[in-house]
Amino acid sequence: MRPIEGLHHVSCLTKDIQKNVWFYTQVLGLKVLKKSVNQDDVFAYHLFYGDGNASVGSSITFFDYPDMTAAQAGSNSIYRLGLRVNSKESLNFWRERLRSFDFRSEPIDHKLGVFGFNFVDSDGLKLRLISQEGLESLPSYPNPHPDIPTQHAILGLGEVHLHVHNTLKADQWLTTVLGFKRVMSDQDSTLYISHAHRADTRCVVTMDASRSEVQGYGSVHHIAWRMEDEEQLNEMHRRINDINMSNSSIVDRHYFKSLYVRDFNRLLFEFATDGPGYTCDESLENLGKQLSLPPFLEPYRKTIEKHIKPLNTQNES
Repeated sequence: MRPIEGLHHVSCLTKDIQKNVWFYTQVLGLKVLKKSVNQDDVFAYHLFYGDGNASVGSSITFFDYPDMTAAQAGSNSIYRLGLRVNSKESLNFWRERLRSFDFRSEPIDHKLGVFGFNFVDSDGLKLRLISQEGLESLPSYPNPHPDIPTQHAILGLGEVHLHVHNTLKADQWLTTVLGFKRVMSDQDSTLYISHAHRADTRCVVTMDASRSEVQGYGSVHHIAWRMEDEEQLNEMHRRINDINMSNSSIVDRHYFKSLYVRDFNRLLFEFATDGPGYTCDESLENLGKQLSLPPFLEPYRKTIEKHIKPLNTQNES
């Protein structure tokens, strides 16, 4: 089977979608790629953020649940999400920028081959910014922002951190089913990758004996890995079926086709095709300005718009 091409998107949970828009567009400088709804719960927003070109692999997405309680961090979780920038110099820029908005960050460290630092967003979601220096370079399309120099812009997803009770199960899932390679370990974590030295295929696994996470706002809902096309997605579906793992079968999300499965530690993984992409129904310039619905939800637009609160996604920089 062809190797996984990298992260497609990572989906998270927020309590305050308007504050979320402010943080990801004004503080982090990302572009709103889609203003849509959760296709499985249509009265909840689903927002997508990413780079200036709406690139596959750049997007972090959020489901909005105002009445949700805060996440209780723990094991058997997608514990932390990484974003990437160009250099260690960029890391210094971002620590200062976050401080200027009263967001604290941890000191820059060097972990599993890259420099980075940890911080949290407005919901307490655990994030990590890494420098891609020394890694295989990927195409970059920084989203223009007047206060963020292009050379320091966030370029896309960088890595994901899994905390699990059973690292052997995680190893079996990543190496045997997904075809990742075990690359290096430090005192408490192991790095797995699909493509050598690719920032967007870094998956860090840590053994964590604490109680299991209780999801809530500020937690990661699921990880989506890139499938280049439907043929590769079908190959993954066959592999999952061959080992008798329960799965969603292939689901058409309009912007991509997906397959959902829980791994051996019960973490939710998605496999999503590159196409058709976020510009299949809107131009790049108009992304995120209006509520975008897939065709099968379009007949219910008036009902959906009546039930969801107004949301301004055009916070100008």
